[in-house]
Amino acid sequence: MDYKHFKGKHASIVIEIISLLEKGVKKAQEILEKPDAGSYTKLENSSGDTPIKADLALDKFLEENFLSLENVKSVFSEEKETPVTKENGSYLIAYDPLDGSSVMEANFLVGTIIGVYEKDYKAQNLAASLYVVFGHKIELVVALEEVYRYGFYQNKFHFIETIVLENKGKIIASGGNQKDFSLGLKKALEGFFAENYRLRYSGSMVADVHHVLVKKGGMFSYPQKKLRKLFEIFPLALMVEKAKGEAFYFDKGVKKRLLDQSVESYHEKSECYLTSQHEAHILEKYLKGE
Repeated sequence: MDYKHFKGKHASIVIEIISLLEKGVKKAQEILEKPDAGSYTKLENSSGDTPIKADLALDKFLEENFLSLENVKSVFSEEKETPVTKENGSYLIAYDPLDGSSVMEANFLVGTIIGVYEKDYKAQNLAASLYVVFGHKIELVVALEEVYRYGFYQNKFHFIETIVLENKGKIIASGGNQKDFSLGLKKALEGFFAENYRLRYSGSMVADVHHVLVKKGGMFSYPQKKLRKLFEIFPLALMVEKAKGEAFYFDKGVKKRLLDQSVESYHEKSECYLTSQHEAHILEKYLKGE
């Protein structure tokens, strides 16, 4: 893999993580391909969800690999109640081992989301983020100073492009229970459809955000507080911001940046809007003051 794109003090830890992922992709794929991989367990994780077998297998595999890195002090997944910590290291990794697990049985795109934090699990300390998506192709996307996309081929990640969102997209991925949508959000969605946007929602956050990034614009939204800050929202918010988009939520009708949020508890959740510039403007217009 070509590392010439990576700059800054956090480049080295990202390269180490990518090297682990590159070596582990085949193993992860084997876990996902097992006939019973999508079967639900009888357990409930700390976020209140019932994990499938592949969730737990990937979680264990990733935890062991991340902890093997000398510079990693703590690892934490949504399947755990609290972080697993060792004595040395300065980086902390929060990850969703299998985002989109609920649609895995339908053979939809799923992936692993990784947030690399420094010193503490706070949005302000998020140094980098990565995700891997598993489909008929396996791809890696990395956010440092910019956003870099790679394809996995012949056991290596190969650079595809630097992702920069355009001002306006063509797709929207609008998740959540529509009966609970506010009047403003409903009007905003009607406006998008009137502008000839296409609905592209799969039920897998990492897949839908990947689609927005690859298509160079659009909107992913989840207005209910379901998605977890540390494992899903913050890492993907960083992705979108580094790609020149916007990542925000609304607090009493005021648009606020997701990465300015605090974290009061490890599994805290938030509403979430990830967009290019035009969609952010439209959403603020209709949701302002709600």
